[in-house]
Amino acid sequence: MRFLKLVHIFTIFILSVGISADSDTETDKITVAILNTEIPPYVYFGKTPDDKTGISIDILNLLKEELNLNLVLKPLPYLRIMRDVRIGNVDGFMSWSWNSERSKEVSYPMLGDLPDRAKRVVDDSYVIYTLKSSGIAWNGDSFNRSDIVVGINRGYSVINEVKQHDLKIDASTNNTSTNFNRLLAKRVDAVVDIERIGDIIIKANPQLSEHVIKLEIPLITKDYYLVLSNNYVKNHPELAKKIWNALESIREEHLATIMARYPEQ
Repeated sequence: MRFLKLVHIFTIFILSVGISADSDTETDKITVAILNTEIPPYVYFGKTPDDKTGISIDILNLLKEELNLNLVLKPLPYLRIMRDVRIGNVDGFMSWSWNSERSKEVSYPMLGDLPDRAKRVVDDSYVIYTLKSSGIAWNGDSFNRSDIVVGINRGYSVINEVKQHDLKIDASTNNTSTNFNRLLAKRVDAVVDIERIGDIIIKANPQLSEHVIKLEIPLITKDYYLVLSNNYVKNHPELAKKIWNALESIREEHLATIMARYPEQ
């Protein structure tokens, strides 16, 4: 009887240690991919690997503090991120807009058949940049020309919207500055990009400021989410909910302050 009692106590001890270890290492750790190139005002890299700032970084740091997460940032090339988040080599990506194809391969905070807007990290507009001399116009529904070649970063979901206007698309780069250089060289007629990103690049470049204009009406406005791998959500469903809920409160309480830190960098 004494032997059985000792076995029972030892079993309880082992189980309690196992539960504690799982809680400390498994459920609280998350590896989030970010692009390995600067995307003002969302991501800036400093002189050391740990020296990162920007809207996205500040939001993730607040998330880390609020939920006491072991949150690891992993800078990667865009095509690698697309692969790794889909197959679960990383747990998430900061950040992606929603489309039906992506939603089959990664997880969004959903409300019915669509993502829950309240759980978005930010929303931003895709706008049209062109040369002042181009004469290109956009009325919110259609362009005044059908022979326009549009430069768009490879992988941007807005490519689908531009295709609906039967325009030729050049998506051979995933670098906004490269697209603007092609615009100056007249290799493309227009550039479609995220407004906050494009505006900062133009303001920092006198040649772009002199020759490029932004058309007044946005092409489309989209919400951006921290997407999680399907494996991560399957293995940690409650933590995934906590993460998305925390991001909602961070956006509501802190986003305006965070954005004010990066007005024109």
